[in-house]
Amino acid sequence: MKHRCFSFNIFYLVSLLTVFFFDTASAQQKKHTDKKVNTEVTQKEKFRKLGYDANLLGEQEIVLKNYEKVLQLDSIDYDALLATARLHYKSHDYKKAFQQYNKIYKSDPSDVEALNGMGECDMRLKKIPDAIIYFQRALVVLPNYIPLHFNLAKAYMEQGELNLAKHVYENSMKYDNTYAEAWAGIGKILFWKNKPKHARVYYEKAISLDPSDEKIKAEYKLVQDELALQVSLGILSIEEEEEVYQLKTFLFRLGATKRLTDYFRLSVNSLLDRSKRNGTIGDTLRHFDNTIITPAIVLGNHQLAAFIGASSSDARVTAYGAALTSNFAISILKIKTIFTGGYDYFYYWKKVDQNYFSNFTRISLLKLSLDLSFKKGVVRKNYIWDYKTIAVNPFVSYNIGLNYTLFINPKITFTVNHSYVNYEAHSLLYYSPYQRSINGISISPYFTYRKFYLYGSYSYRMDNYSNKIWNGEAEIGYNLNKITFSAGWRHYNDPYYKNSGLYVLIKKLF
Repeated sequence: MKHRCFSFNIFYLVSLLTVFFFDTASAQQKKHTDKKVNTEVTQKEKFRKLGYDANLLGEQEIVLKNYEKVLQLDSIDYDALLATARLHYKSHDYKKAFQQYNKIYKSDPSDVEALNGMGECDMRLKKIPDAIIYFQRALVVLPNYIPLHFNLAKAYMEQGELNLAKHVYENSMKYDNTYAEAWAGIGKILFWKNKPKHARVYYEKAISLDPSDEKIKAEYKLVQDELALQVSLGILSIEEEEEVYQLKTFLFRLGATKRLTDYFRLSVNSLLDRSKRNGTIGDTLRHFDNTIITPAIVLGNHQLAAFIGASSSDARVTAYGAALTSNFAISILKIKTIFTGGYDYFYYWKKVDQNYFSNFTRISLLKLSLDLSFKKGVVRKNYIWDYKTIAVNPFVSYNIGLNYTLFINPKITFTVNHSYVNYEAHSLLYYSPYQRSINGISISPYFTYRKFYLYGSYSYRMDNYSNKIWNGEAEIGYNLNKITFSAGWRHYNDPYYKNSGLYVLIKKLF
């Protein structure tokens, strides 16, 4: 019995010692862990404060370095993730910024900062559909946060969804209609939809809300210029030379254009011509005037214009017809087409006129564009072959030009060109080649410096008869408020015909 009690006491003592040992070890481990956690927390706050202080001094590299150290200690620290995301975005590293915002989003899919940040990064990375989704999700969480409305509207505009963008701006006004950006945004959309009269009302409201916004003022100026009366005056001196004559011409051109409403534009262009011809029998001095009136109906990106012209010196109608202009855009692909049909008194010296149909199409994709033009018509009854035969003269022509543009300033455009023209009969009265095709290249630089601009063009071509053709042009201009002054020189040279001229042009907006 005593032996048994002794064994029990030993067992009890060992148990007490074991419990004491483990309790002591556990307490020490907890103490060590708490100390480590406290140390990490202290280190985190230390680096966080260093980052905050560096941010106040504008030392962005030090800010990023310290917040990254915070993330090494705690990879899901919200403040550090948000700070590094913003810093990466500010330094234009949008992929890294997106990654940081995405980590926040994974922890909390309803976080508006993360959703908005990912949307802004995708906007910069040209992932517009994804950006739209993030902005929409953010607005579900916080529908009265106005900047989110603006970001979503801009994304829709970038995608070409102008009606949706306009709706978003209008929806933002239900929460707060005192933001100039919302009014200016709708104004910009209306201007892009070719409704400047309507756009002006919204821009004026935007400027009344924020008179200091220079960007809105600059956009408003474009609207005002579109609605202004534009008057132009051109003076040209031209010398022409063919095998049998030389011609000196002095031209005076006056034009005026006014956008009267969102849907109606009116243009009037007059020409006065005084020409002197040497080397032929017959007329040696010619006075000619011509005025063309062009009313146009504007429907968004489409315009239908009619035109009619007359000359008092020749007492006749000189032009009539219609032209349809259409502009289409599919993302970065842009297409412009112009269909024209009518009558034209195209060589007044020898009273030559024609009926015609023509089409011009330009297809643009970023820096590359393709120009296609086609014209088919018939010269009305006049002399062909000689001065005895009178008949109509059908003709057809086309032109293909492939253009590639480099740089921004100077903007340099390289062109490869092919053209073809054919008349059924030859005439001594006007240029009427038979199956003539011409191939060539050209270069056109355009440079701006403050209010000055310089433009030039040079082309070299050869036809299927091995004739070499070259022409050049140079122009300098100056923009002074609403007046543009320009002066230039042009020259054309082939074995059969030469043309050179000087001109001065003045444009004024009222």
